[in-house]
Amino acid sequence: MGTPSALKEWRCVQLIAAAEVLVELLERELEPVGITWRRFKILAMLAKLAPAPQIVVAERLGLDKTTMSEETHALVELALVIRWPRSRGLELTEHGAQVLAHGEYQVEQAEQRLFGRLGLVHGRRFAGYLARIAPPQRRL
Repeated sequence: MGTPSALKEWRCVQLIAAAEVLVELLERELEPVGITWRRFKILAMLAKLAPAPQIVVAERLGLDKTTMSEETHALVELALVIRWPRSRGLELTEHGAQVLAHGEYQVEQAEQRLFGRLGLVHGRRFAGYLARIAPPQRRL
């Protein structure tokens, strides 16, 4: 169906559409790794903060409590994350770190594929513009 022509005039709508394309691409690239984009972000955040309380990871990623709980349960079942009972702290397992490393490679490939369309000069410029727009606390 696509975006109605009236909305295509706004740059913010174009940026959202580009983000949606990137998320779809990331989901496809991460499929062989066996994780979703959301789970990848959780693993990446845990690599930075671990051990970390579930609520801290959820807040940093903008996830609600229920979603974070469901995702944590799935990551524990996949043996990618350990949940420490008393502190409810989360930590990557060795297998989780390996999956994250494979996922990082896949994400880099997706990013190169998408930004490669812009060429080297425009790609770097666009990355600079994104750094100005995206709030640092929401970045991994």
